[in-house]
Amino acid sequence: MIILLGAWPVMLSAEAGTITVSTGVAGTHSAARIVSAQPQILAEARILARGDMQVFIVELAQTGGAPVTIGQAFIAAQAFDFEPAPRAEAFCTGAGRCRGTHLGTLFFSQTSFAQAGSAGISVRLNTSGAASIDLALPPALFAEAWAQATWLN
Repeated sequence: MIILLGAWPVMLSAEAGTITVSTGVAGTHSAARIVSAQPQILAEARILARGDMQVFIVELAQTGGAPVTIGQAFIAAQAFDFEPAPRAEAFCTGAGRCRGTHLGTLFFSQTSFAQAGSAGISVRLNTSGAASIDLALPPALFAEAWAQATWLN
C-alpha cells in the first residue's frame, strides 16, 4: 500500500515497532483490531513522520462477508477525511501476513488522534449499498501507536 507523505510516496509495511525506509520516513503502528463484526472490519492506527511533517492515519480492511465499497466516513454526523482504496488490494500487516482487502484510510489531525487515544471514537461508513457500517475504534488502537512514536512524546 502506498500513500503520499508530502511529495514522497511511502510504501506502508507494518513490521513490528518503528518503520524506517530509504526516504527517511519513520513510523509506528498499533496492532490490527476488529472494529466491526458485520461485515468484519480490521483497523490499524499508524503514525508516519519525515522531519517535522507528520501523518496520523487509521487503515481499514475487510476480512469477511460480502465485499463493500466505502464512499464516505462520518464522525459525530460530520464528514471526515477518508480516502477509499483506489482498487482492491490486500491489506498486509507484514511480510506474508495479509489479512483481508484494504478499504481505505481515515486521516486525523495530531490533536484528534491524541484525543481518540483516551476516549476512542465512533465512525459511520457510508457504503455503495443502502446500509452503513458503524465502527467503534477503541482508545487502545490510538494509544498504542502514540506510545511507540517516541519522536512525538
